[in-house]
Amino acid sequence: MKFSHSHRLLVLLFASLLSSGLPGCSSLKNDVTTSTGQDISADTFAKIGPGQSKEFVTGLLGQPSERVRQDNGNELWKWYYFQKHRTGDVFFLTPVTEETKTEAVHTVEFKDGVVVNSTGP
Repeated sequence: MKFSHSHRLLVLLFASLLSSGLPGCSSLKNDVTTSTGQDISADTFAKIGPGQSKEFVTGLLGQPSERVRQDNGNELWKWYYFQKHRTGDVFFLTPVTEETKTEAVHTVEFKDGVVVNSTGP
């Protein structure tokens, strides 16, 4: 049996559609991660200790997200980090979404321009 050129092209097209999955009948993945703020590692933050200067802290961590003057005159610096990761699937035209969130706040307290306390996650 001899096949025409157009018949062979149709067979190839059909085979490629089957191998790639038909739209709406397959699972499509979509991963999206968004973040704001500074992601500070535990190792980096562990380098912060009592007696260190503001210049040392900003050199290591960068500028804080917020600076607050406390009633006792001490200054509290905060670094915020927020991350949201969304994994989405579409399986047989049904959306399935999973979302994870990460939040971290690192704080450093200064008295007279030097570190007196630091806390982090």
